[in-house]
Amino acid sequence: MKKSGKKAELKFFFKEKLRDPDVFLPILIFSITYLIKSLFFTHFAFTYDELAYSATAANLAENGGWLNLFNSEDLFFFPPLFNWLSGLLIICGIERVIAVRTVTMIFSSGIPVLIYILSRNFDLTPRRALIGPIFWTLMPGIIFFSTVGQVETPFLFFVLLSALFFQKEQTVKNLILSALFLSCGIWIKETAIGFAPAFFLVLALEKDFKKLLQWTGSFILLCSPLFIRSFLSHYGLFYELSNDIIIWGNIDVLSPFENILGLIGFSTFNPNLFLLVSILCLIAVIGVNIYVFFRESHRTTRFMVLSNLIFLIFFSVFPKQFDYYLLGVVLFTVILTVVAFSKQKIVMIVLAIFLTTLSVSGLEQRTEKWDTYLEVVKMLSKIAENDPGVTIGTPFPETVRYIAEKNQLDIKAANLPFTGPHKKICEQRKDKCITDYDYFLTDDLFFLVLFCRSWPIIKENCDLEAMKETILKLEKINDGKVFKLYRVTQPEEQTY
Repeated sequence: MKKSGKKAELKFFFKEKLRDPDVFLPILIFSITYLIKSLFFTHFAFTYDELAYSATAANLAENGGWLNLFNSEDLFFFPPLFNWLSGLLIICGIERVIAVRTVTMIFSSGIPVLIYILSRNFDLTPRRALIGPIFWTLMPGIIFFSTVGQVETPFLFFVLLSALFFQKEQTVKNLILSALFLSCGIWIKETAIGFAPAFFLVLALEKDFKKLLQWTGSFILLCSPLFIRSFLSHYGLFYELSNDIIIWGNIDVLSPFENILGLIGFSTFNPNLFLLVSILCLIAVIGVNIYVFFRESHRTTRFMVLSNLIFLIFFSVFPKQFDYYLLGVVLFTVILTVVAFSKQKIVMIVLAIFLTTLSVSGLEQRTEKWDTYLEVVKMLSKIAENDPGVTIGTPFPETVRYIAEKNQLDIKAANLPFTGPHKKICEQRKDKCITDYDYFLTDDLFFLVLFCRSWPIIKENCDLEAMKETILKLEKINDGKVFKLYRVTQPEEQTY
């Protein structure tokens, strides 16, 4: 009787818990957002980044080297935590691209849950707290980067988790957990370092130097292996800021807002309209952040506004312009908007209609890439059939290797040495090592980067004479929508 009584009591407890909106709704949010990503799983073509991550993770699973923090010849796929997690799934027998997409989908599905919990901590009702997860999930760029096997949303999950513990009562335990989760974000992608100054500034403004020391000390300690390894090598956490291809000095205030528009699904071929909407986006984002900063005197809102300020300024001057760099700004702006305006029904309805409308066209654009990928498959299949055993030089070696692996093609891919010991050798050669191989596969942008050695492309830096000489040694045999395939007709005599 006692056992059956305890079972009934336990059953009643779980039933009561599931009726609690702060238990039931997070489970529902996670399940629905994961289901949405599952529905789009096969609609998004492979990106180069996820193929490179999957190759690194597969190398870990098959050949070991787990303590090698880099474990990749491609420098842009460090730090290692994402690769480690994906590698564990591959050991369990999951196909490598499915493995990296699964890791992304699990962590990215946790973001709407954390948005809900953070919103509830601002004393929003469960219904109003649901607005943030809905807005976040509606955006086509968010669905895309929450599905493909890249690190942009997984590291933001840990940043948001860090903010959640930062929001709580600042006990030593919560401060250490906040530092721990931010460091986890950095162990996935170095971009998360940009959030550290915001945490530091908020604590400094509160003038509690003991807590400041506790958080900062924990953060530095937890990230120290990455910092030490970076300083002991010519590349590491700060490689993207310091490599010799990056050209600093150009300021474009509107570029972050253009990228935000891309993430939410807006696009137009009319440059004047795009300029106008970019300016309106700037006004809206800056306006919301300023309004909340002065209206909500809260530790977490100050952190979010300061983070947005840091990222908007930095990505106005950073030469590489990719939309996913602004995911954090979109995330925090969504939360700040809900905190400030969730009681304003008209504002929320207008935003919901606006985002829903953009989602339709935005998702259509995000699912158009399969044609380009299948075009490359066709190119490589033809080469393997007519000229088996050849080596293809390309700035996209993991794409070629994956296609060859899955289609059992008898071809090899060689890295073009952007980095590593052969980098300087190739820089000194007129052909940039392109004619060392049987074929050369690239798009126009990377072809220019090879001969201009700068990002963004600056014509004055381009060795046009060397480019012309190299083109004369190549025969274009396939001209696709994005990629071009060349046969090397005059191999370079290698004199090192």
